[in-house]
Amino acid sequence: MTMERDNRKREPKQIVTLNDLPEKLEISDDISWRDVNDETIILHLKSGEYFTLNDTAKYLWKGICEDKQPRELVLLMAQDYNLKPEEVESDVLDFFVGLMQKDVFVWGELNL
Repeated sequence: MTMERDNRKREPKQIVTLNDLPEKLEISDDISWRDVNDETIILHLKSGEYFTLNDTAKYLWKGICEDKQPRELVLLMAQDYNLKPEEVESDVLDFFVGLMQKDVFVWGELNL
């Protein structure tokens, strides 16, 4: 018996900017996460892969858990870290795309 990947996956649209991301990201049902001491740890239950988030990644993760949009998080992060939105946008995009490629987020047609 072989394991097949989730059939919701499609050939992904190329994501180049935050405008290419959907309005709302949904955390996969295959994800469990916890705050342990000062760290946030994400576990992918199917793959067994886990991720430890640094402070910046934790900021973004908590924002998604609070139903904030990726574009909104760019503005909030820039304000909170006293930076320009252009200075944080590529890092925010890299964070979300990286976790999308690990099947942490789902949203139908755009799954990576």
